[in-house]
Amino acid sequence: MAPKSCTGKEVALDLLRNTTGAISDVVLQKYAASLEREETCISAVESQILTLKLLCAAHMRRDAVHKGVNPESMLASEITAEIALLTDQATSLAPYTDIYPESSQAFLELQLVFLSRLLAEHQFHLQCHYALFSPIRDLSRELLEQIFLATIRLGVLDNMAISMLVRTLTSVCRLWRTVALDLPQLWVYVTPGTLSSSQCAKWLQPSAPYSVWVNMYRVAVTRGLSTLKLYPAPDMNFPTGARIWRLDLYCKTSACWELLVILPRDMFPALQILTLVVYNRVLTEVKTFEASTRLTCLRIRDTSFNSLRGPGPLPFRFHWSSIATLDLHAANFDYMDLLTKCTGVVDCRLVVTPHAPDRVPPPRLLHLPALRRLTLELVPRALADFMEYATCPALETLCVTGARPGLGCVNDPHTFTRQLPVFASKTTTLIMRRVHSIVTDVLVYHGHFEHLTDLTILFACLETGVLFERMRFCSTMTRLPALPQVTRLVVGHACGFPSEYSCVQLAQMALSRWWPDQGEKWEGQHPISRLEILVVEHFVAKRMGKLYHFQLEACREQGMEYALFCGTYVKEEHFDFWESNADSEE
Repeated sequence: MAPKSCTGKEVALDLLRNTTGAISDVVLQKYAASLEREETCISAVESQILTLKLLCAAHMRRDAVHKGVNPESMLASEITAEIALLTDQATSLAPYTDIYPESSQAFLELQLVFLSRLLAEHQFHLQCHYALFSPIRDLSRELLEQIFLATIRLGVLDNMAISMLVRTLTSVCRLWRTVALDLPQLWVYVTPGTLSSSQCAKWLQPSAPYSVWVNMYRVAVTRGLSTLKLYPAPDMNFPTGARIWRLDLYCKTSACWELLVILPRDMFPALQILTLVVYNRVLTEVKTFEASTRLTCLRIRDTSFNSLRGPGPLPFRFHWSSIATLDLHAANFDYMDLLTKCTGVVDCRLVVTPHAPDRVPPPRLLHLPALRRLTLELVPRALADFMEYATCPALETLCVTGARPGLGCVNDPHTFTRQLPVFASKTTTLIMRRVHSIVTDVLVYHGHFEHLTDLTILFACLETGVLFERMRFCSTMTRLPALPQVTRLVVGHACGFPSEYSCVQLAQMALSRWWPDQGEKWEGQHPISRLEILVVEHFVAKRMGKLYHFQLEACREQGMEYALFCGTYVKEEHFDFWESNADSEE
């Protein structure tokens, strides 16, 4: 089959869709190895063809001798000049053709035809390889620039760091190297792990007109290395501090702290996103980021736990009023004291380790007027602190993740469930994960969730049918709908459905006035009468199987606009504080 003709642009787009795998070092090596295999195969086939031609020449020489014809003249007229030069070698093969000469000659001729075709196919494949990769080297500069920029915007491709990807783009051919070096937007990301100050400056020199993202997250400074050769310092030829818009710092040793202390406070005036991983915290206060007035996103992970020292203030000074997104992994600093400074925070995520020391109550109530999304993870007592000391009048989304078994629990679940609806009275989205002791008790105080429209309950270790029965019981006792405004309900990680609760029956319980266990029509307010979307996921669906499509259609016949029953068991993931570290930021 003839190869499909492709323009250079189509080939480039295919490469881009394949996450630039075709231009990486690995693929180039595979390409070279493939060509080598093709050439080796061609050589082997040519060798076999030569052997067969020698055998054919031996047959022809033997027949000529029997007929009294001069073999040399026959070879000259019947076979190629290449075979004629090998007649002496063919003579040595004549004894092998004495047995069944006609059949052996016919077989050899068939083999010769087959191998000739095989040789042609290999040559054709080799030409296809060259035809595929030649347009890559013939692309225009403008198209190459568009491809390079689109590649960088995708972030980390094929587990390849951006800095490594940029260097790979320069190793394909001379044109690619020239275009990459002349495109300053490519050189805005640097990981100076093993680079000296002069190398860092040279690396970032082409990106002078643009902002820079410096990643020092995985850089560990040992005592045997000079910090001034690894990190930007005042006496270094590293003129990028004014252009750095995102900085990821990994403060593992005291050398890192010493470096941060000596940096001037106006080192990063354009900084917008800062990620700090703190180990072995010292008491010296860092003022390097105090003048970063554009800082809007702050992520801090403090693992410097010291039970003897106890919690204290974070040894950093920031321009707190500009921070809108706050991501804290608190181990040994007083997060409540820190939040009192971030009065303008809109999105807050707090991860409190179970072994963290007890918190000291803040000296005054915490008022967060702009907070709209609050995520609390690992220890429910952090939410208890918020409910007791904080007011969030604009809170719209609340996500509560309880501790894993053995890592802590709520001291007083009943008090907790009474406070939660009051604290989240204006919340429209409530997400509860691993809150085993309170997930059903919250529904008892349903009257406070007047604005709740989206409810998610995951990994709660209860059967979904029991959850619906609980809602039915609450509505029966109060004659009020348990969740009057909820339009979307997500339940998951059930231990398995009882026999009387199939997927269709769940939909009936959620949408209709009929309860399958009694067969009677429900009288009064339906617990979730406005439900439009029901998602049942993360459970072992032994009963789904062939009934999946039938049950899904039956649910839709009940009046549900959208129903999703995911029959694949999804193991609860281990949450990583830095899972969003590589996400693109607006």
